[in-house]
Amino acid sequence: MEIKPFKIRASQLSKIMGKPRDSGGLTDTQAKNLATLEAKEKRTEKQEQTMLELIAKRDKPEGLSAGAKTYVQGWLKEQLYGRRKEISSKYTQKGNDQEDASINLLNMYLLESYEKNEEYRENDYMTGTPDIVAPDLIRDIKTSWDFSTFPLFETSLNQDYYYQAQAYMILFDCNHASVDYCLVNTPDYLIEKEAHSLARDKQISFLEALQHVVPLHIYDETERWNKEDFPNIKTDIPLNLRVKSFSVVRDPKLENRIEQKVKLCREDEKELLEGVK
Repeated sequence: MEIKPFKIRASQLSKIMGKPRDSGGLTDTQAKNLATLEAKEKRTEKQEQTMLELIAKRDKPEGLSAGAKTYVQGWLKEQLYGRRKEISSKYTQKGNDQEDASINLLNMYLLESYEKNEEYRENDYMTGTPDIVAPDLIRDIKTSWDFSTFPLFETSLNQDYYYQAQAYMILFDCNHASVDYCLVNTPDYLIEKEAHSLARDKQISFLEALQHVVPLHIYDETERWNKEDFPNIKTDIPLNLRVKSFSVVRDPKLENRIEQKVKLCREDEKELLEGVK
């Protein structure tokens, strides 16, 4: 069976980017120490040894983390068995079901007319399909489960999503991206599922459970969940409390590091294949 060379999906890029425990590179303190030692005209024997050790550590190839090796094994199994394991949860289900609603909310907030991108791209190292492609701007939508998971006060972007945005910018050759969290209604079937679970756990009626669950998941008026039956629903939440964007700038240095990581994954792939022949 011919197995294609490993390529990383943009959404999974963080899985291979971790540094192994014995990886190269210096901390800020070590880098300062090295610069100080290199600037000295004369060094003691101990200082010379320390400098050489720091240089070796700085120049040591990064390698693959244990997590990256595990990911390559899973990817290769998918290729060998011709199957792909889909991991689904209530969070991913809402994200998939409400993607259009989130794009519409973003458009309302920004006074834009973005449409869902369907173009898939790949290069020699990665693949991906971002949610929105605009002139020199990639936007990726993250639909929050409910208000409690919406990152209203976060000041930095989740690293997984940072890497994903970098991959999209490389694939679509643009320099700016935005990761946009949106707070929209949860689909009815997921609300009812939550209510059934709560009713079982708390030993209360399904209606009582709904009275608790529905207000947590409805942010726009709907016929199914009206204010007469659920008076605690609040639908006048300002848009700035329902959309939170994180800007990401393309990092050219990271592109080279991604390429090196993918090449290392391919070497690992080759070794794994040798082991099953």
